[in-house]
Amino acid sequence: MHLVLAAAGASSAFGAPDQEYLFQARQMQALSFAAHIPLVCFGIAFPAFVVFVEWLHLPTGDPVYRVLARRWSKVMLPLFAVGVVTGTILSFER
Repeated sequence: MHLVLAAAGASSAFGAPDQEYLFQARQMQALSFAAHIPLVCFGIAFPAFVVFVEWLHLPTGDPVYRVLARRWSKVMLPLFAVGVVTGTILSFER
């Protein structure tokens, strides 16, 4: 209850929020969520795929598994970076 009163007091101190761009702001945040959530889910699961393919290389010795794991490991850094950037953008869209 105290937080509601504090929020009400804060809005009156700075004036009423401009409602004209509220719908556009929500659309922009929804677009950011739509890009961020799949990237993060894939970025969390992707290292497990790389470890699994690397593990397949160990008993079989098939060089295809090793090459695949090395290529996928090069994709993990940009995937992580894009997830961080979209998450940072989301933190400022409030």
